[in-house]
Amino acid sequence: MRWRAFAWAVVVVASGQWAWAVNPSSLVADSFGNGAFALAADGVVPPIVFDADDFPGVARTAKQLQSDLEAVSGAKAELASGDLPSAERLIFVGTVGKSRWIDKLIQEGKFKDSDLAGKWESFVIEPVQNPMPGVEQALVIAGSDKRGTIFGMYELSAQIGVSPWYWWADVPIRRRP
Repeated sequence: MRWRAFAWAVVVVASGQWAWAVNPSSLVADSFGNGAFALAADGVVPPIVFDADDFPGVARTAKQLQSDLEAVSGAKAELASGDLPSAERLIFVGTVGKSRWIDKLIQEGKFKDSDLAGKWESFVIEPVQNPMPGVEQALVIAGSDKRGTIFGMYELSAQIGVSPWYWWADVPIRRRP
């Protein structure tokens, strides 16, 4: 009986490792390519915009994303939950149906939510050109629900080099130029 339990544990662990290796796509690069979104350029990090009416966990995680971006880049992003800040580049975070900014991008056809419709705990991270008047480019982190939005922000943090174990195991954060 113990042998079967051990065998199933090995299968479950091995299949999880295999699934992780199938999709190791990276969102972040140190060089700036065509259509890419600069998370930090010339010592400036774009403001993080979220809707105050979105879930409280989304606001908390946006603050954590702000700290993570500062830890990696050395520059602190502005957090905005009301009016749009005047900036050429913005980071929009929000939940479909709860964030007026995400919903506006969807209504205007600038962001497609087809990958999120009817799903649980899903997110999309995507650059959008000319999302709003006066804004040249935005990085949109949209979730199908509260957890999806939060997972999207944590995924970006992980991609820029902030370990989820930072606070518990003192995993160092690698600074990027």
